[in-house]
Amino acid sequence: MVRDDLGWTDPERLREMTIPALLNVVARLNGLLFFRLMDSPRVSSSGMSLLITLARRDGVTSREAAQAAWCTPATLTGIVDTLERDGLVERRRDGKDRRVVRLHITEAGRELVAECQRELESRWSEPFDFIEPEHAPVIRDFLITSIERLGALLKPGERT
Repeated sequence: MVRDDLGWTDPERLREMTIPALLNVVARLNGLLFFRLMDSPRVSSSGMSLLITLARRDGVTSREAAQAAWCTPATLTGIVDTLERDGLVERRRDGKDRRVVRLHITEAGRELVAECQRELESRWSEPFDFIEPEHAPVIRDFLITSIERLGALLKPGERT
């Protein structure tokens, strides 16, 4: 259930909000729903987020993975421990600098990501099925432009 104390379900309150404030609410609700849909009996949503990161860019450091997962390296350690125990992630020393440990997704991890993505695709369109096809290009352009403009305000390391 959505928290009414924040005005997220009050149509009057929503109509009074600025576009940036509305985008903030959409982003928050989208994230909550995304993580709920990503939650699997086999792995937490945080674990799945890390697996998806590694499926896209295998061999990142814990620091890079923590940035992508929006958590601290200390928090990430427990997530990686669990995924490693379950055979979904491996820690490997960097070939050039033995002090650096890189995270790698296993084949079992890739299979789980693919399974989760198939499930997400089947369930993810429902929240947005109200968008009329003729409105989609305008909405897409607005969102892409917003991403580009907001992204330009961040330093390169802050974009993950």
